[in-house]
Amino acid sequence: MRNSLRAVQCALGAVAVLALVVIPVSPAAAHAALQSTDPKADSTVSQALTQLTLTFNQQVKQQFSEVVVTGADGAVYGDGAPRSVDSNLVQGVKPLPVGKVTIGWRTVSADGHAIQGQFAFTNAFAPPAPSPSPVASSAPPAPTAAATTGGAVSTTPKSDESSGSGLWIGLVAALVVVAALGGVLLWRRRAAGRRADQHAARTSM
Repeated sequence: MRNSLRAVQCALGAVAVLALVVIPVSPAAAHAALQSTDPKADSTVSQALTQLTLTFNQQVKQQFSEVVVTGADGAVYGDGAPRSVDSNLVQGVKPLPVGKVTIGWRTVSADGHAIQGQFAFTNAFAPPAPSPSPVASSAPPAPTAAATTGGAVSTTPKSDESSGSGLWIGLVAALVVVAALGGVLLWRRRAAGRRADQHAARTSM
């Protein structure tokens, strides 16, 4: 009888101990927990990154999630709000500077429990330097087609042509004046002849 009572007491004690252990742990088991990150914590990245991925053991609530990406220069490089995809929390990032990158995160698990954490990695990828802008050359302009074919371009022939044109104009003007004078003289001679004829006719009468 005593052995049976003692067995019952032992069983009750074991149940009580189990209850003390299991009951506090059960709510915690429902909370989300960070399992891995991409890039991994304390790793070195040698390629350009466009996003970070935090993987949890269950899906988290996107509307209560926040991921802050801080570069070695102290500036924030997050690009938009994080997205919850299955059990992942994806955060876009802008081009990162070389050096240590720190990620601080905060979210809410499915049971409404808030969780947060932080990790870091080293960015070894440096974006290529921009190509220099073209500089205007100080070299003399390329020769024209006329110069390359041997035909020299000069303003001297133009001066000769203009002087020749002026000479022709002067000659034509002189001829016009001479012709005009000749016409006047001829007209005066004919007028004098008519007057002489008329005078002779009067005297003969």
